[in-house]
Amino acid sequence: MTDRTSLAEQSSDAYGPGDLPSAPPDSSPRSFLTPVRIELARSGFLWFVPVLVCVGVAIAWHTLRPGVAYWPSTITSANASVVITGPLVAGMATWLGAREKRRGLAYLRALSPRADWLYPAAELIAVLAWTALSYAVVLLTVALRTSFMGATGRFSLSAALAGAMGLCLHAVAGYAVGRCWHGRIVPPLVAIGAFVITLYGSNGYGSSWYLLFPVLIDDPDPFSAWQPGLYWRQLLWLFALVALVTSLCFAAVSRSRALLACVAMSAALAVTGGYVTWQLRGVYFEPGEPDFTYACRQGTVTVCVNPTFRAALPELDESFAEISGKLDGTPGEITRLEQRPRGVGGAASPGAHAIHMDNLGPGWLGEVRSEFLQELVDQDACMDAEEDAYLLTESVASWMADEVVPESSRSAYASDHLRDLSPEESRAWLNAHFTQFRECSLDSSDFTRS
Repeated sequence: MTDRTSLAEQSSDAYGPGDLPSAPPDSSPRSFLTPVRIELARSGFLWFVPVLVCVGVAIAWHTLRPGVAYWPSTITSANASVVITGPLVAGMATWLGAREKRRGLAYLRALSPRADWLYPAAELIAVLAWTALSYAVVLLTVALRTSFMGATGRFSLSAALAGAMGLCLHAVAGYAVGRCWHGRIVPPLVAIGAFVITLYGSNGYGSSWYLLFPVLIDDPDPFSAWQPGLYWRQLLWLFALVALVTSLCFAAVSRSRALLACVAMSAALAVTGGYVTWQLRGVYFEPGEPDFTYACRQGTVTVCVNPTFRAALPELDESFAEISGKLDGTPGEITRLEQRPRGVGGAASPGAHAIHMDNLGPGWLGEVRSEFLQELVDQDACMDAEEDAYLLTESVASWMADEVVPESSRSAYASDHLRDLSPEESRAWLNAHFTQFRECSLDSSDFTRS
């Protein structure tokens, strides 16, 4: 112990502050791979990966469309997990980036024969590697679920890479903040800030800057498609930002010409990527709808749905057989049903009636029938109708769907009256009163036998 102390005193006497001997920096591949390997095996981020995976899978699984398998929706669900995992990654990366200052280990780089930037690079590579791995596991989990269900649509590599790059941007930005600021409260502040930015960006659909945010979670239905090249443009933008922040971190440690050139190149790439993404003016979906061939089932009525929803055909056929039988020979007669999107452009082809489905989760069939019957009536006229007339129209719709109206309802007698009629009599009643049904102008006198 005495000998070691005397050696340390001799060393301190021999060299003054700033006079420590140093070897020429070693930038060989072997000198770089060693700290990278050590960081990958011992990084604090390694123990954080299971948390990221569990949180990411839970969020992605929750945002999947129940009962259907559609590749664009699957990738969007994986990207939606970044809303929560991104801020977590940013906070954790901030904590790791401040490790050197927090522990007072910066002087060790001066004693190392390796280049100054190698150790920060090793830390950042480890953070990015484990971050990318966590996203890959989340994506693989939801992709397996989709593939086993007979998926439709196309798997978009650019969308998956853009989601991963958005998560990596959180990691790089957090690490850069940690290198500059190492207070204990900084990591949670960074995580909260990243979450606030994501929430702010998610409310800016249609604005020129909307597509520049690192997380895009708008879920395309089978009747819509992303803008051509949307995710390739965003991938270029996000990759350039990651490269710019990374090169700035290294340039702050070692101001070599190569690193300064990387800063300039990544800045130019970021400007290019930002411009081509901004050109889309925040429009996420392409006008019109993608080409597809309806999956149809011929029964009492022909039912056609988007191939993504083909599993719904048997139940739709059985459910609408009752409704079509009651409307047969009336102005509301159904010969063909087509699944269509809501809103502008959602009209069915001539001679067909539109039905709408978002998913095949619990209660989906009742929602489809209810919405179909609602569209048989004039909604504007029903909004202005008296309450009793509106309730009578609802009772007729319930009779069409073979649903029971509670006896306590003031209009229960209307459905009871129709149930007492024979098929021929009920058809004659509908022919005589269909206009009144459609305009919500039925009266109690319409439900008495003449």
